[in-house]
Amino acid sequence: MAKLEGFNQVSINDIMENGDIEGEHRMYLGYSGLGSACMRKVWYSFRWVCKDSASRRMNRIWDRGHIEEDRIIADLARVGCTITEQEFTVVGITGHAKGHGDGKALGVPTYDPLVKLLFEAKTMKHSSFVKYLKEGLQHYSPAYWQQIHSYMGHEKLPACLYVVVNKDTEERDYTIIPFDETQFDEGERIAFNIITAGVPPPRMQNASAQFFECKWCCFNKVCHKGAPVDKNCRTCVYWDIEEDGKFSCSSSDEWLDGPKQLSGCESYELDEDAYCG
Repeated sequence: MAKLEGFNQVSINDIMENGDIEGEHRMYLGYSGLGSACMRKVWYSFRWVCKDSASRRMNRIWDRGHIEEDRIIADLARVGCTITEQEFTVVGITGHAKGHGDGKALGVPTYDPLVKLLFEAKTMKHSSFVKYLKEGLQHYSPAYWQQIHSYMGHEKLPACLYVVVNKDTEERDYTIIPFDETQFDEGERIAFNIITAGVPPPRMQNASAQFFECKWCCFNKVCHKGAPVDKNCRTCVYWDIEEDGKFSCSSSDEWLDGPKQLSGCESYELDEDAYCG
């Protein structure tokens, strides 16, 4: 078959998968990060040091979890368990720490039918699912473990219905995890330290530019190679954190809403103590 003149020989796969999707800065410190192995990464994220990006394939993987939630909720309804307040917002310490729970479950089988529990659902590939079943959530993912305790603590919920789906086999695991107040308090301590610290926390032990945890981190070049940080209010020396989730500028004496912080003004001055050490 003759080639059509004037057409580039580019595959449809190249066209559809071309270009990473740039992430958006969160206006708050996410509870999903408080159990992270690297607190420096969490601090950088809150300070908008640089933007992350992900491939279109990775974004589809993350979206898969939201799609699966509806199927799980429908199956729970079949046995009389109702999920309410889907994607509810949790506001924590100083108004700067926030998160979004999948929902609240009422009528959970084997539990008091009149007591609401936190509802969280996750999807995993087969190898991760097997590892999760063997280790349990606390050891498999300290980040998720801390996240659910932060949500339970702020919402005064006694336990969490944690549902995990094996994407390869459609197996599911339903686990009821009791609230641990000590774990909740630890998350609040971490959140306060991240929000109020004027300089980044130390790197992880044995961390290097080629270390597994660091190699794929979006902050790798800033953290290990001294790359310049993005110019915005949060990397500026005049940016101040206030109570009730508010921010201000000590140069202009103005309150800073979310969008206003995205780009530094003419008075921008890099916070050298934080980013040049």
